[in-house]
Amino acid sequence: MNAAPDLLRLLRDEQYGTLQEHLGGLQRQFEAGQLAERDLLNAFQAFQQPDPALGERFSAWMDAHVGSYEAHVALAEWLLSRAWAARGEAKSSHVSDQGWRGLEHFTEQATACAGHAVTLTANPLAAWAVIGWAANSLGCRVSAAEVDAQQYPDWFTQGLAANPQSLTLRRIMLYHLREEWGGSEAQMLAFVRHQQASGLLSETDMQRLWAEFHVCVSHHAMAFTRDFVVAVERAQLAANLRDLHANQLFVALTIAGRSLAERRAALERYLAAAEQDEDAALDGNGLIAFVHGWQGLEDLAPAWRASSGARQSGVTPTP
Repeated sequence: MNAAPDLLRLLRDEQYGTLQEHLGGLQRQFEAGQLAERDLLNAFQAFQQPDPALGERFSAWMDAHVGSYEAHVALAEWLLSRAWAARGEAKSSHVSDQGWRGLEHFTEQATACAGHAVTLTANPLAAWAVIGWAANSLGCRVSAAEVDAQQYPDWFTQGLAANPQSLTLRRIMLYHLREEWGGSEAQMLAFVRHQQASGLLSETDMQRLWAEFHVCVSHHAMAFTRDFVVAVERAQLAANLRDLHANQLFVALTIAGRSLAERRAALERYLAAAEQDEDAALDGNGLIAFVHGWQGLEDLAPAWRASSGARQSGVTPTP
């Protein structure tokens, strides 16, 4: 199998024809049912780099290929990364007014760009995903009553109509309903149960969605209510459903001040799973937990560095 090209490098080098050929080929494969959504979305995530200098390159790409769906989605990804960079990684109570204005400005631009992109191809899943993540950046806008009635935003309903088995769109909606973003555990639970009742997801993907639910609850308990018992319990449930979520268990155990043996076991479990997944990466909380609690874990540093250097998908700002 040929190695995937460095798309960001192609953009910087003004190789717009090569970019168009590669991404257009992936999009055609996806629409023909020959490429998984994860592989398609991972390609576009290469443009989640908030370097302001890239703006001119995107303009030139769009001028060279007028009406390009791929260029619009790539630009939307870049704009959204600039929105998150403007906001920063601090909790919402510590974000400056300038940070909030930057988030709103670039989020609006990303949404508009991706909104136009959905008109440019038959199955604009990547564009719907950008719109979904952009909506999440501004907080939950779906009420408990709407969740009960399964009344969701267009980016979810229209995206799902064309991609009824999409795990990505469901993950984005689950995150939209997180308590720290204005939703609630009850809303997340109702949503996941609805997805299970629909029977559209495979058993594996449904298990992954349940795992994500428990990760969200664990994170809120750990970072907001400071209920470390719940944080560890729900992280354990998530890890039992998917070993990669042992990273959340490692974080929860570290924050809760649990034993070195427990933390080591969780980290080793995560690292073993990460070796089998080229897209796995410790999130920011996992990195902090390792750096501040590395004593006794020094021998795991090489594997940890390899994991932390991997490409992370679905990055979202800290609420």
